[in-house]
Amino acid sequence: MTLYEVDRNKGESISEDFLMFVLDKHVVPTYQDFYGLEYNVSVTLSDGTFLPCVAFRHAGKAIQFEYDSLHKVIFSGITSRRQMSQDEVNKIVLRRLLHQNTISLSDISKIEKCLYSMPDRFRKKLEFHPTHYFLAEFNDGNCENFRGSEDGFYEVPCNKNLEDIIEIFGSEMILQNGQIIKLKNYSDWMKHQDDFKKIHVGKPYFVCYFGDEDEDGFEKKNQKARINFRE
Repeated sequence: MTLYEVDRNKGESISEDFLMFVLDKHVVPTYQDFYGLEYNVSVTLSDGTFLPCVAFRHAGKAIQFEYDSLHKVIFSGITSRRQMSQDEVNKIVLRRLLHQNTISLSDISKIEKCLYSMPDRFRKKLEFHPTHYFLAEFNDGNCENFRGSEDGFYEVPCNKNLEDIIEIFGSEMILQNGQIIKLKNYSDWMKHQDDFKKIHVGKPYFVCYFGDEDEDGFEKKNQKARINFRE
């Protein structure tokens, strides 16, 4: 499903406010402890490159998180401030930039719904303890194995849709013979690793930041978009 498309050949560009309106209307956001609300989509770049997994994050929220992580120390539950030299800050910022897969909003020509994003109602239930593996039951009665991903993008089983999951079971897996076992620890996984039905793993993804630095997050941007583009 196409959510937003512009024609770069005609000089069209994506409007942040209208994009926010479209995302708020058609995409159920996920919540990250660090970045707040984020919207998982698929995008096509202006050169035709298709990126199946992209997370839209609020720039102001991300900047505040990174700033706090540079200037706060948490030890034994106690938060304290620390003063870092400009040289230290510069090196850390540059290192983090080198490790990020980011794209610019100005390079995007089409935004679509993402088929690889785990619904937030199930992401909230994942505990990754005692193992990162979990079993997903689909509405057709079949079950599939997954290895947990902190970022919420997953391989999709053949002829399945992640939206059709009806329940997940942490640290449970299904064998090729259809038997479901409970993993008490990773030794249980090692014991049966050759007998498991296919395990679906997390997919790599890109991040696109937008929004104003003085906003707390997408919550405020949502409020503005609803007013400006109310039906």
